Amino acid sequence: FNIVTDDELKKWKLRRVQLTADDIDETYDEIKGLPAGAFTRLKETAARFEKLNIRISLRIHFSELTGDEPCYRIIDEFKGFKNVSMYAKIIYGDENVENYDKILKLEDYLIRLKKRNTTFLTSKNPSHCMADNSRMATITPHGELSPCEHYANGEHIYGSIDSNKKDLKMLANWAVREKYKDKECKKCTLYPNCRKLVMCPAEGKCSDGYQYYQIETIK
Repeated sequence: FNIVTDDELKKWKLRRVQLTADDIDETYDEIKGLPAGAFTRLKETAARFEKLNIRISLRIHFSELTGDEPCYRIIDEFKGFKNVSMYAKIIYGDENVENYDKILKLEDYLIRLKKRNTTFLTSKNPSHCMADNSRMATITPHGELSPCEHYANGEHIYGSIDSNKKDLKMLANWAVREKYKDKECKKCTLYPNCRKLVMCPAEGKCSDGYQYYQIETIK
């Protein structure tokens, strides 16, 4: 965003931007494979967006290898920003109950700080994720647009920030939800609010840990 002017950002009518962090300072730079000072620029971006009234959802990556200490370091670095809300996501590790318990404790900490990012039961048009949410887009480092941050490459690119042309058919296909035939799914506590997407390569059988986490979150 350092090559985009404030006036350009205002023309985009950005309301919220999602950024990610795995740790802070030099460790962040190394994990992301970015030049030295990248974490400093991330904080500068947060400060800049605060002045422009652009909200930031900061996704905190949890790694089973390093534990939850890096996550708490990230929270403490950004808790002073008024425009930043946060949530944790298991990226490197099993989606088991033990790891999700650590995520729940992280989120309890965020709730006490009033920094937990959640839209639970507040949206008039609920979506499964950003891929089927028409108000969101992934912007690659090259300025390409994708419906999903996990699959922002070749066949999943539908446009560019430099052009008004969009592959609307691709976007429509990404919004198609699964039709459940599995009897076990219909017995699940989460079934009424489950919106898996047909196009998503990662969709599959829910893990016990994921179900546990989602139900505890609802509670």
